[in-house]
Amino acid sequence: MIECLKNFYALDNIFNTSNNTNYKFKNLIGLNNYECIHPVKQRKVYEIANLLLKDNVGKYITDIIVFGSATTLFCSSFSDIDIIVLGDFSEFYPTVDLHEFGEIDLFGYNKKIFLSDMENNNFYRNAWLKGVKIYEQLSSSC
Repeated sequence: MIECLKNFYALDNIFNTSNNTNYKFKNLIGLNNYECIHPVKQRKVYEIANLLLKDNVGKYITDIIVFGSATTLFCSSFSDIDIIVLGDFSEFYPTVDLHEFGEIDLFGYNKKIFLSDMENNNFYRNAWLKGVKIYEQLSSSC
């Protein structure tokens, strides 16, 4: 059993060093890209995204990206949820209470600055390339 677990960790390490590897799970929510989030976290991620979008800063949000363990085989009910919120804001201060969802690492960035800094910032680049975009604001132009 231990040897089998070591093999899974080795396999996960190989997949996670590849830029565009996303695991595919059963999509319990029915929305785009939720199949790339571990089923244990799909409902929580969905509820968190809805709360953020309904919050007073929601109108400024352009993208919501989930990354980290919630997108891997080794996610569990004890895993945290890592979320990046991009938008047209200089500072991100949501007013919703997210404590009921467990440990959440929530990062808010101005989208233009995030994209321009991505080339020189490994954290930004990895989250953008390996993360799962669960919300993208549609353009208001026709």
